[in-house]
Amino acid sequence: MKTSKQLKEERAEVSKQIDALNAIENRTEEQTTELRNLISKEETLDNEVEAALEVEKRNAKIAAAAAGSKVSEKEEKEIRKFSFSKMAVEIGTGKGLTGLEKELVEESRSEAQKLSLPVTGVYLSDKIFSAITKEQRSTMITSTTTLGGNLIPLEKIGWFDALFAYSVLEKLGVIKLTGLSANADLPGFSVAVTSGWANGETGTQTPSNPTVVARQLRPKLLYGAVDISKQLLLQTNQSVDAMVMTDIMASMAQTLQLGVINGTGATGQPTGILGTSGIQSVAMGTNGGAISYAKTMDLWSAVAQANANLDNCKWLTNPKVFAKALQTPIDTGSGAMIVTYNGNFGGQEGTIAGYPVFKTSSVPSTLDKGSSTGVCSALLFGDFSQVVVGQFGGVDVVVDPFTNARTGTTSITVNQYVDVTVKQPAALGAIADITTG
Repeated sequence: MKTSKQLKEERAEVSKQIDALNAIENRTEEQTTELRNLISKEETLDNEVEAALEVEKRNAKIAAAAAGSKVSEKEEKEIRKFSFSKMAVEIGTGKGLTGLEKELVEESRSEAQKLSLPVTGVYLSDKIFSAITKEQRSTMITSTTTLGGNLIPLEKIGWFDALFAYSVLEKLGVIKLTGLSANADLPGFSVAVTSGWANGETGTQTPSNPTVVARQLRPKLLYGAVDISKQLLLQTNQSVDAMVMTDIMASMAQTLQLGVINGTGATGQPTGILGTSGIQSVAMGTNGGAISYAKTMDLWSAVAQANANLDNCKWLTNPKVFAKALQTPIDTGSGAMIVTYNGNFGGQEGTIAGYPVFKTSSVPSTLDKGSSTGVCSALLFGDFSQVVVGQFGGVDVVVDPFTNARTGTTSITVNQYVDVTVKQPAALGAIADITTG
């Protein structure tokens, strides 16, 4: 595709030719036809200049985003030439990887060996994978425009994302441990040493022992998988594969966030905050109930009384509860709402009792309480730095061109091993039966 500068120069030349023909008073029929063609060409060039400017604007944004990467701009630019489609084709032929793909896979393999990670497919380190998939998206097959056909030239300018739940884990202060390989325990005191005052100068001191516990991190398989038609891999440029992989990773990140908040602990899932034994619990009622300022303060009190670090504490809920809290007064007459807005009454916007409120649809709104089935939402409060997400190694990318060979598709599966634990459950709490109807 020509640059906007080249197209502008071409348009300027056409414009000169139009001016020259316009200056002729008695044009021949051929000159009149040529003039019309030049005017039409100028209009076409106008549209092409506009399109080129949009593409250059988008490329500039991508380049600017690359400046914040963990790798240098030069290194990231080189890494992003990696092509999953080329890798898939070379694996499919059985001849082995070549070029940049071979170099980066071998570099990643050394990391896997150092961590003693079992790799069944193609392993890519977290640093390399992040650079490859940065700011990209894709869909699946060529036969339907919404599932892949939209990516086959014609010239495609930009793309749009799927809608994912708002990401809040980093903003809440959840701790992420990376580079794990073996099963891991986080040891600590659940009950501290007891201190006191002796009865007089030589009074007897009674010793007490702290209680030591170990919070477990055991790898649990988080995956993303997609079937991509071989025709799509052959007919699109190399960016399609990176776009597909980033879409998978965005979906996996959303699944991880759901697991951190409300993982059941069953069927291979981690146990999330709401399912963790020992967190503070406040109930709205036998069958749940509408949010109230009194109940939110009961939850705050329970967490504070458990000696949580209040400087780190935050609220977390879903948009349904947040909207209700914005409309629910704390009392009769003052006009102040549970969630402060527009700095009313000297409060900080978007807070409850001065603590920031984060909201995401990852917080469940389909919980049960008594006769309120599938309609209850949760509100969490506490020190979220007590929550630890353990990541075991990087990611394992398995490209399988054989299983679905008869249907003309290549299967790509991304495997990542993670787990979740809470160091001090008492520093967090929840109301899990708020009705918003």
